[in-house]
Formats: sequence, structure tokens, C-alpha cells
Amino acid sequence: MSINFVTPLTVRPYELRRILQLWNESGDPRNPFARVLVTPCFTSPMSVRLIREELKERLGSEIFFDSGGYYVQQGRIAYDELYGLLLKYYTDNQWADWYVLPDHVPVSQDDSATVERKVRDTVTAARLFCAEMPPNLQLRALPVVQGHALEQVHWCVENYIALGVRRIGFGSFSTTGALNSINFLSARSEDMVRRISVWAQVYGIAVHLFGISGPDLFAFRDLSIDTCDSMNWYKAANFGKVIFPFVRAYSVTNGSVKLRSISENDFWYLKDLTGHDCPFCQSFRDLADSYWLRRMHNLACVLDAIDMLNQCEEDRIRRIFNNNLVGKSIFRRKYGGG
Repeated sequence: MSINFVTPLTVRPYELRRILQLWNESGDPRNPFARVLVTPCFTSPMSVRLIREELKERLGSEIFFDSGGYYVQQGRIAYDELYGLLLKYYTDNQWADWYVLPDHVPVSQDDSATVERKVRDTVTAARLFCAEMPPNLQLRALPVVQGHALEQVHWCVENYIALGVRRIGFGSFSTTGALNSINFLSARSEDMVRRISVWAQVYGIAVHLFGISGPDLFAFRDLSIDTCDSMNWYKAANFGKVIFPFVRAYSVTNGSVKLRSISENDFWYLKDLTGHDCPFCQSFRDLADSYWLRRMHNLACVLDAIDMLNQCEEDRIRRIFNNNLVGKSIFRRKYGGG
């Protein structure tokens, strides 16, 4: 397996500048901005301009234009409105590398009839949209596979192969949280990704996973997945949480058990267990006080997880899984207190 992380940067201009500045100042030689995902119709034009000038033109980053299906899911725009808005934007802005086609995202609470309708909406729109795109953009089209049944997923893939695309995405992970805003890996979605990976290999196309990273990626260590993205590194930090490679998010700002908080001793234990070290997490107190440090620490941890997968460090990853906050005695014995 060799997978690349596509960093979502649908953020405000001052946040984008700060993210780029802090990473450059960190001295980390890795480049989380080599591949960037932005939802241009729902992002400040200034942010899009910065991505084009600072990342695409100056650094040669690969840019993915996302469709905004997530915002349909959140109720911020009707699905029927997205098509025309997106087609005009893509036609007027032909500098990106990949163009995600409009998709109607099913959520876990949808009944079977609703899921079927959304899948048909997605495939129908993909066919029409691709035909209306400027010819030079059609090979850069990235249609999204949706569905809660294997037959639906297979139908999507068959239709997209017929379009002659070079990359497809999968977005029908199980959902939870407010407005179904959090993706998670269920047995159903894991099986679908496995089937899609096989079909994609047969047809020689790349696969992108939308909205997933971290521990869930371990399930796909034996598959040919090209790219993935997740905004979890950013969102978790905003809620006072930090992540570590292959470790779920824990709050460092609230002592509530409900928020899965960790103590300072727990924090140092997780650093030791995962081998993670970055300029942004040298002080637990500073990390607890600054969402900027949490954001950048979390981003560095996403890259660590990707590196471990790509370097086939399965024994190390399993050790992290098996010893992730198992027993407070571990902390007391090694660090005292806690």
C-alpha cells in the first residue's frame, strides 16, 4: 500500500496563511500541502487565490476541487442548486488538477428508498455534468461512488468507467454526530472500499477516500488506495482535542470523561508509545491553551500515520493499538501520578 494524504484547506484566508507559516517555521521536511483539497464554491475567494498562487503556482501542489456535497448534507445548499453553481465555477477556473463531480451523499439514517434516490441523483448528475464540462477538464473529472448496498456501488463504478475517468472517489462511509458530519468505518463501508479497490485495479484507475484518515486507514493497508482526505486534524483541534498516529482524539482542555480527556501524564505516555514528536507538542500546557498548536500537531500526526502505513510498520501500529491507554497502572508505573 502507498497512500497519499490530501490536506483539506477550506479555511479563511488568515487561517490559511497561519497554517502555511507555522508549518514552514517548524522545520519539518515533509510537505502536507503537496496535495490540497478545497471546496471553492464555499471558500473565500481570497483563500482560493492564495491556494492557486502560493501552492499551485509557486510550489507545484496538486489541487483537488471538491464539489460541496458535504454542504448539501449539512443543509446549506439544495442538491439541485449545486449543479449549475459548480459547472460555472469549474468552467471559469480550469487550473485545478481534479474536479469532484456533484454528489448526493446518503447518511446512515436514510431509508433504503432515500439512499437509492441519492445514488441515482449522483450517477445521473455525473453523466450530465461530465458531458457539459470543457473537454480539457473531462479527464480530470472525479466522480464519487455512493451507496449503502454493493449493487449500488457497483452500478456507480460501471457508469464512471464508461465515462473514461482516471480517478474515482468513495464517500459513503457510515456517519454520526450532529448533522451526520463525522465519518466512521463500519463493516459495510469497509467491504465496499475493498470491492471498489479490486474493480479499480482491473480498470487501471485511482481511488480516493473522502473524509477518512487515522486509525481507520489501517483496515486498508493491503489495498491499492491512492489518496485520502480528512478535516479531522483541524476540527478536533477546535474542540480542544489532539490526536496521535493510530490513536483516537482526546481532549486536553476539559476534564470531562464524556469528552475522553487525558491527563498530562497520559499525553506523555502517548507521545512515547507512538514515537511522535513535533515542535507543536513540546508543552502540554501550551497545547491545551492554543488551538493553533493543536491543529498543527494533529496535522503532523496524520502524516506520521501515513508514513507508518507506507513504510509497512504493521508491528509498530499493532503495538499502538494494543497499548493505547490500557490501564492507568501503565501511567503510574512509568510516569508517576496520573
